[in-house]
Amino acid sequence: MSDNVIIKFENYTVEKITYLKNEEYDDRKESIGFPKIFINIVKSNKKNNKFNIILGAKYDIESNFPYILEVIIRGFFETSEELESDEEKLRVIISNGSAIMYPYLRALFSEMTSKSDFSPVILPTINFSSYVKKLHNDLNDFLIDSKYYKENE
Repeated sequence: MSDNVIIKFENYTVEKITYLKNEEYDDRKESIGFPKIFINIVKSNKKNNKFNIILGAKYDIESNFPYILEVIIRGFFETSEELESDEEKLRVIISNGSAIMYPYLRALFSEMTSKSDFSPVILPTINFSSYVKKLHNDLNDFLIDSKYYKENE
């Protein structure tokens, strides 16, 4: 990695796409406009500077949307050796890595919903530095077991 690069985005894969007609949709009721968004971090147990970000968004039955939609993507990242502490690496991965991946998630949502009988969903932009603080106070709460880590293929 070059001297000024603190995070390297290698690639992403689509882990899951679910798109179903919501039979319980009621157009007389208000719909929840913002989907449920989640972020998980998986750290490699072999290399201290390799991470996966699992980023997803979901409209479920409770959202009262015309469809039930869930998209989950996995990003492959490497942090610079200059970042020494685990907390520093996590902060960079969560804020910067999520911000790097979010446009891919937004594009998948828009593409899937543009093919329906309803208006396409365009997810709003997010300030991930602020958003992650709302989700969890402790950065370690984003971590999930390293057995879920995958190498970029």
